[in-house]
Amino acid sequence: MLFDIVVGNPPYIESMTMVRKTPNIRLFCQTKYEVAQGNWDVYIIFLYLAHAYIKQQGLSCLIT
Repeated sequence: MLFDIVVGNPPYIESMTMVRKTPNIRLFCQTKYEVAQGNWDVYIIFLYLAHAYIKQQGLSCLIT
């Protein structure tokens, strides 16, 4: 399903915090999302998904 507008406030969890505190979640994201490669923060996935779920003439507004 595609949306006309996507509005969100993605969490900001830096790469090293995920490595130390939630390595399983980080590994899951790396296997599921192509943008989660190398040194990445979790909000990158939200940016990717917002772009993936808007219509061609849609609008994405995220607080980053």
